[in-house]
Amino acid sequence: SGARLAARALGMLGVCFGMVALIWAVGLHMIYGAPLIMGALGAAMIASRRDLARAALTGALVTALVYTGLCLVLAALIPQVFQLDWNTDKFSNIFVLGVPLEEVVYALMSGWVGAIFYPWVTRRGYVAMGSGARA
Repeated sequence: SGARLAARALGMLGVCFGMVALIWAVGLHMIYGAPLIMGALGAAMIASRRDLARAALTGALVTALVYTGLCLVLAALIPQVFQLDWNTDKFSNIFVLGVPLEEVVYALMSGWVGAIFYPWVTRRGYVAMGSGARA
């Protein structure tokens, strides 16, 4: 039912908000805390629904590739944008193809959790295209 779906989604969001409070309480920068939270929530969803692992990995890779590609376009349009505007010297100051490591990790974790949140909440899954099966 709709109430059960809402309760499931709100429960996971409540856990997320609790983790945000914990990250703030320990003083960890959210640029590191957000990927940790997304990684942990995704891992918890996969622990309860192993069938979503492939979708999470695919989501992580596709999102990171697309986001990194967009970052490369931005860097081509505005040279030194990450060094000047992202304050990378205050964080790891490590770059992947010229993109700050934190951005790549954030993209990976966004795709990881984003690809499986809806199927996890609705208890649906992914099916192969053309299989005729329904999720």
